[in-house]
Amino acid sequence: MTPVSTATSTATLTATATITMTSTPTPTPTPVGPLGLAPSLLNFGKVKVGSTSAVKFVNVVNPHKNKGAATISGIELRSQMIGYNSGFAIDASKSTCAVGTALARGKKCRVAITFTPPSVGIEADNLMITGNVTNSGAPIELLGMGK
Repeated sequence: MTPVSTATSTATLTATATITMTSTPTPTPTPVGPLGLAPSLLNFGKVKVGSTSAVKFVNVVNPHKNKGAATISGIELRSQMIGYNSGFAIDASKSTCAVGTALARGKKCRVAITFTPPSVGIEADNLMITGNVTNSGAPIELLGMGK
């Protein structure tokens, strides 16, 4: 007979993890008041399919009564149908408003819009201007008809 030896081993593992997360909140800019947007509707009338209309402008004004500079954070066209090309376009070369534009009290800028109808029929879209203002994102309606 051969002697057999038995060994028992015991291990204890203890781990403690402490994660402390702190974040600095991004301050929300205080709205300076509403922008003046005019006109509230741009109607391009009838335009031949494939032709580009004359430029029309939306005037953006930071009224004297506002509390400070109005900074534009977005200028975009928002179609009511996702992915649909309504034929309206922002002409940046003729616009004086751009993302990042800071309008002091009493100052203004303009957004230039054109219309190139993709087909015969009525087209509609919205111009949205956003920023640190109380009417941020108020839509300006765009209408035109392809003929």
